[in-house]
Amino acid sequence: MMTPWTARWGLVAALVLTSACSSTPEPRPRNWQHTLDFAATMIARGDHGPAQAALLDLRYRKGDVEDRVRGFKLLGDAELGLENWEAALNGYHRARALNRDSDLEFVRATAFGLGRANQGLKRWTSAERHFEEALSSSVESKQRDRVRIFLAKGALAQSRLSLARRWLAGVRDPSAFQFRELAEKVSLSDGLPAGQGATPQGARALSDADAPAKFLAPRILPREEWAAASLRMRGKPVRMTRPYRMTIHHGGDGKAAPTDKAAATKVMRAYQREHFGRGWADIGYHFVIDGAGRVWEARSMDWQGAHAGTEALNRGNIGICCMGTFETVTPSEAQKRSLSQLVRFLTSRYKIPWQQVRGHDETLSSEQGRATACPGARLSTYLDFLRADLRSE
Repeated sequence: MMTPWTARWGLVAALVLTSACSSTPEPRPRNWQHTLDFAATMIARGDHGPAQAALLDLRYRKGDVEDRVRGFKLLGDAELGLENWEAALNGYHRARALNRDSDLEFVRATAFGLGRANQGLKRWTSAERHFEEALSSSVESKQRDRVRIFLAKGALAQSRLSLARRWLAGVRDPSAFQFRELAEKVSLSDGLPAGQGATPQGARALSDADAPAKFLAPRILPREEWAAASLRMRGKPVRMTRPYRMTIHHGGDGKAAPTDKAAATKVMRAYQREHFGRGWADIGYHFVIDGAGRVWEARSMDWQGAHAGTEALNRGNIGICCMGTFETVTPSEAQKRSLSQLVRFLTSRYKIPWQQVRGHDETLSSEQGRATACPGARLSTYLDFLRADLRSE
């Protein structure tokens, strides 16, 4: 027999059920292709929540590599729309790790997403690097304009007004999204009348210190690619100051530089473990180049390195290591090409004079009684050629 109490709660349950049924969103499809299409449609409409929920369901289903790449990329897009910055980074990095094609649009879209997510986390150096990769991969003028606008937003957030002006000056279409808003902010920050100063025709030139790179960055594999452990604060990391020099190293472990990607990731983790063992906050270098010419992100450029020999020598000093030992063996052609491209990009980006590109032995020689054979005689010889090229450019 139904009591008044059970009757009342039965009515409440029925009302809740009815309410839930009436507000149920469109049913999500069950197979991969339909789910991916559904998510893409939701993201295009700005409905990121349903897209995220549908894509998270796919984690428990089997799918081919192509579908999983697209799924993780879309998940990155959905998380980005929800401002879940770390989750967006994870989605884009997993898509890149699985991707086997060299599709330029995929590179552009994921680089742009990584730039936005890092910008949301205020990781300015990483954001700039990914945005510059997106810029170099953009085919259409509208795509390039959008990247430049986000680069200007990041510069403005750091109060780097001259850099914001330069990025805005490169925008072709003044009607582009947020261009006018940013132009007004730059003008008002200068105390100029609104509408003057930050236009493609009227933008002032950057100071030398803030000029964008003249050379394009090589593709840099992020720390997630080699499963890097997190920075250890007990190692007392120091924030990176404006880079004005760089030091080139070799691994010096007596082993050949690996060309296989899986082997290279093991070397990266071995370097980090060794450096943790010395009490350091992270791997000492900022970039590492393997035998196949892949450039790996080591310590974030947000942090001063631990590679030159002393804290004073590490200050403002970018550390680059080529895997391998180069006393009697010459670096591979792929390593030399990547080292050349990376050094050219960094010297251009930070206006580092060619005289400040040194081997570890040259950097350490300023410390009385300190010496090293690093980066090896053969790599030192190539470094001489590289500096000669930098001097003539």
